[in-house]
Amino acid sequence: MEQQPNTIRSWDYLAWGVVLTLWAMLCVYCSIEEWQISRRFRHSSTAVGIVTSAQPGWKSRDDGESPYIEYRFKTSNGIEYTGASSHEFFPEGETAEVEYLPSDPYFNRIKGTNATRANIVQYLFFAGLMFFFAGWLFLLGYSDKTARYVGDKEIAPNNSTFARFPQIILSAVSAYLLYDAAFEVYPYAFYQILRWIVCCTAILFAVDAHRWKKTWALWTFAVMAILFNPIVPIHLTRDSWSVIDRIAAVVILVGAFTVKPIRDDPADSGAIMS
Repeated sequence: MEQQPNTIRSWDYLAWGVVLTLWAMLCVYCSIEEWQISRRFRHSSTAVGIVTSAQPGWKSRDDGESPYIEYRFKTSNGIEYTGASSHEFFPEGETAEVEYLPSDPYFNRIKGTNATRANIVQYLFFAGLMFFFAGWLFLLGYSDKTARYVGDKEIAPNNSTFARFPQIILSAVSAYLLYDAAFEVYPYAFYQILRWIVCCTAILFAVDAHRWKKTWALWTFAVMAILFNPIVPIHLTRDSWSVIDRIAAVVILVGAFTVKPIRDDPADSGAIMS
């Protein structure tokens, strides 16, 4: 029989390229939104605000709600407006300098919070990083030499997009939530959802690692599943969780690329051939 040319595509790489491209587009959108906010407040006015309600944060990220305050202030024409912030805590009754738009005072914030310029740079940096890796994955996936990287002339059915796409999406969502949680403060419910998603992802990877005899991944994701389990939650400080979240996001992304079979099981292939 005439040997067919090797035109195998790595659908895993192509699928991850799509995911990273969408992630990069989200970062670009966030940077544009931050830039628009920055432009709006470029010609803002200030007023003295009074904190009317305050909910202090807890040392442990999972033990209660994040810091949240409500305040009121009067514009230069004497009209009173209200606002809220979850970035800094002020005791109830204390004064705080409020920044607002003279054209629309409903757009207001505590002065000094929401460092939009730093956020724009951060979002653009990660957008560029994601676009770079997405392009690399597209080139790697859509190549006649893909077989050289996956270690076989054919891509195993278990490596196909249709078989692993849910796992790819779940790991991408988990990594994004972990990264976001490492730098932002959210209400308690967000972290409960985060625990369920990350724990399920870790269990899925641990099962696959055991099935494909990847010992390092088995133990790594087993520990992660215990650490993020929502049934008996482990309580740590916000600073500790911030470091753990970033490490866990990287581990999940690495696992998404490495915890998979390199080739078909010979027994399965023999059964198919017969």
